[in-house]
Amino acid sequence: MFTYQTSRLSVIEMFGGSQETETLVSIMQLLTPQVVANLPPHFANIDSLSDAQGWYEKMVTESRLFSIKLVGENTVIGFVFVFEGNDANAHIGYLLGELYWGKGYATEVLKGLIGFIEHENKIQRLIAGVDRNNLLSSRLLHKLGFVESASENSETLFYEYSLSQYKSSSMT
Repeated sequence: MFTYQTSRLSVIEMFGGSQETETLVSIMQLLTPQVVANLPPHFANIDSLSDAQGWYEKMVTESRLFSIKLVGENTVIGFVFVFEGNDANAHIGYLLGELYWGKGYATEVLKGLIGFIEHENKIQRLIAGVDRNNLLSSRLLHKLGFVESASENSETLFYEYSLSQYKSSSMT
């Protein structure tokens, strides 16, 4: 199992297959209209256990899906997504339930993710796409060292983060 932990969060990779009802209910509870307002359409309208299972299967098929939990607790408070390409780039995404906004968890989970991916040493660059209206995520990515890159999409801003460990080990 691939996992990492920060001072307050446990981030655990999830794998395919049918999920326990508790996990599916947490997906339904987390993917509220407010949370998914700036996310792709397949995050919206998850209103049943069947919808949640379909969303889960789509996510684990297309990406590495990680659940976010508070250390010592079993409640899922969010998710991290890592879409690995064939070109040493990975597209990342993240979401937290509304109750967990404004507490520094997004900063903590992304710092941990950067360290985790650097340790795996397979990815050269992280890319995050953010809806132009999601100013908090844009500020967070800037704060963590992501640099805005050119985008032909007028609704989405893209940010890139070059991983230093990959660079130094690939040059030796």
